[in-house]
Amino acid sequence: STVGAEADDDAFIEKARPPLHYFYHGEHCYTSRATQDHVFDFVKNVAHPLSEHEFRTRREIEKITGKSFLGRPMNKAVFGPALFPFQPGPLEKFDNDLLLANAAAFPASDMYSRGTFQFRLRVRGKPAADGTLPILRIRVGHFDVFANHFRTLSSQQLTEKEQVLEFAGNVKDFPFLDSIPPHRTFRDGNVPKLASFSTNEWSDCLGALFIVLVENTSRHEKGLPKTPGLHRYSPGNLHIGSYDEIYERARAKTLPNYYMKDSELVEAFRKNQTDLAGKAPAIEIDWAELTLSDVPQDNAVFFEASDRGPTNAYAEKVIGRFYDRAARGSGTPAGLRPFLDLYHHLRADGVGFEKAVHEVLATVLISPEHLFLGDFGAPGDRRGRALLLAGKLSFWLWGEPPDAKLLAACEEGRLLDDTVLTAEVERMFADPRARRFVDHFLTEAWHLDRFDQININVTQHPHYDPELEADIKEQFRLTVHDAFGLNGRASVLSMIADDHLWVNRRLAALSHVEGYKGRGEFMKVKLPPDSPLGGLLTQARIMKMNSDGTDSHPVRRGTWLLERILHDPPPPPPKVTPLKEQGLIKATTLRERIAEHARSGDACMGCHRRIDPFGLAFENFDATGAWRDAVSLGDKQEKVDIAFKLEDGRTIGSLRELKTYILETKAEAFSHGFVESLLQYAIGRRLDPLDDLTVDAVRRVFASSGYDFAALLKAVATSPSFKGTQLNPSNTKPNP
Repeated sequence: STVGAEADDDAFIEKARPPLHYFYHGEHCYTSRATQDHVFDFVKNVAHPLSEHEFRTRREIEKITGKSFLGRPMNKAVFGPALFPFQPGPLEKFDNDLLLANAAAFPASDMYSRGTFQFRLRVRGKPAADGTLPILRIRVGHFDVFANHFRTLSSQQLTEKEQVLEFAGNVKDFPFLDSIPPHRTFRDGNVPKLASFSTNEWSDCLGALFIVLVENTSRHEKGLPKTPGLHRYSPGNLHIGSYDEIYERARAKTLPNYYMKDSELVEAFRKNQTDLAGKAPAIEIDWAELTLSDVPQDNAVFFEASDRGPTNAYAEKVIGRFYDRAARGSGTPAGLRPFLDLYHHLRADGVGFEKAVHEVLATVLISPEHLFLGDFGAPGDRRGRALLLAGKLSFWLWGEPPDAKLLAACEEGRLLDDTVLTAEVERMFADPRARRFVDHFLTEAWHLDRFDQININVTQHPHYDPELEADIKEQFRLTVHDAFGLNGRASVLSMIADDHLWVNRRLAALSHVEGYKGRGEFMKVKLPPDSPLGGLLTQARIMKMNSDGTDSHPVRRGTWLLERILHDPPPPPPKVTPLKEQGLIKATTLRERIAEHARSGDACMGCHRRIDPFGLAFENFDATGAWRDAVSLGDKQEKVDIAFKLEDGRTIGSLRELKTYILETKAEAFSHGFVESLLQYAIGRRLDPLDDLTVDAVRRVFASSGYDFAALLKAVATSPSFKGTQLNPSNTKPNP
């Protein structure tokens, strides 16, 4: 019966279909003024796949023409940001624009529901009147007449020099068409029925395509002379409901009309584009390519082999390789045996070849050997202990299993030698994959996820938008990369104070930084000696996450500084009656209100004496991190005065003095807390008293290295806590 079952399983060997190639001339880059136009115009105008021969010929033509922007007349699409009136509150008329005028779309009229895509384009930036160059953003996904479903792939600052940019990804990593019935998509050659478009009669006109959007995310800060209200550009459609919900409402003719009249839309669009001509940064596209490559999903499991086929011998090879990778090289014949037995049991019960193999692989993925790294305390040979150490190291620094080089270092247990181990740490930290660790570590250690949890009151802060939020995160990331030595040797203490600051044009204006000479891109600016900026403590990411979204929050900011920087957290606040109910808030200034809060009870006073001075030190920054010289108190403006006296009697008169105070008197406390956070992140558990010896030893190495992050990583990796070796006072000197 098994032989017969195998004969019926020949279809499992799936072959990849030829790749789909699309080529777009610049003048065919399509922009649209509203969603319904996309559906019909894409059907009429979208490029169709080229044959492999046509595609190769096109590539040869590219090589011959060379720099096409300079060698022939401009054959391009030019588009800039589109600005329309925007008013907070209910969406009405022009507020509910569904415009995509700041993007060029590159759709695929046929597609594969799996595999990879590659997107190339020749592009250059066209500066605004003030010299600002545009920011290009690549988004991938699909849309229908109801909503956009896109996810950002990459963003890049353009220059005036032409360049060929390349982007790639997996189709399944982006919002995809699986949620839409296949007969209503342009999938696998299917063309849905298209009816004449009429609002509330959408049941037969839907078409959805796989699309790459090239968006101009630049801002034109001065806006347009339209009143009333603010001005912002629209990056795309408004999502007005789920597909199934809207489809049913359309059939029942209960869906309201969300579109402006065409005449109003065209008039607004033309006027705005005319007003923006030559003022706002634009993007010029000469040509673009889109390739969709089909990759059978099973090929990763059913690998190529001379005996590839639905046989028991090949199945055992597939399961053995999968098991060894899932166990990260530490699999044993005894550990493999139960999975092979399960496969043979399933086949004997008449389960098909492919289904039986998949069932076994799913069982491997829920096995302890895959889900857990194991216990250093368990007995084992040197190679086994080295493999365990390799897994811990790789998941710590890369967030993924060990690579071939790290596994090779486990042979004969060589990785257990500190010299080999530190060499691997150096190699892995130099690898681009370590940037993920750098980006994630502080997010956890400093609770940076609170940044995304604070919603800014845009009525109070109309300058705040998603693009500024992305800039704030990028500024923080660049600063951390510098401090951690990804761009050359540096000191971690530069996170507290530095004489340079990463800014782009918007962030320079936000923080009142002078000396920015760029054209919109991020640059490192030299700060004057008395500048309160520099480092991370005063950056907008820290200020916003420790605000309430409308104004600053001195108590949150002071508490955060004590917890994360000074390693001296205050106790949890007591349960007291809210101040407004007590009727205690009679003071007018912020200092007086906080002082009255502290006097509201002995339980509050002790902590607030420690918290409040540090929180008030950051009052020059509002909820968004923007610099301010005065704070609004009703109809009055209170000049910010951050002078305060610490418990030890020292007077602090400025943020610069505060940072100097931390570096001169609290560097040891900061480094102690920083080392504890990193060690806990590395070993994946809470620290216990035995880890105190490791923390002290590692901190001494860290300080003696000049607070070099690479030296800290090596000290942690070779520490007893990380390696799982016996802890005793004579065994706590990790290698520098």
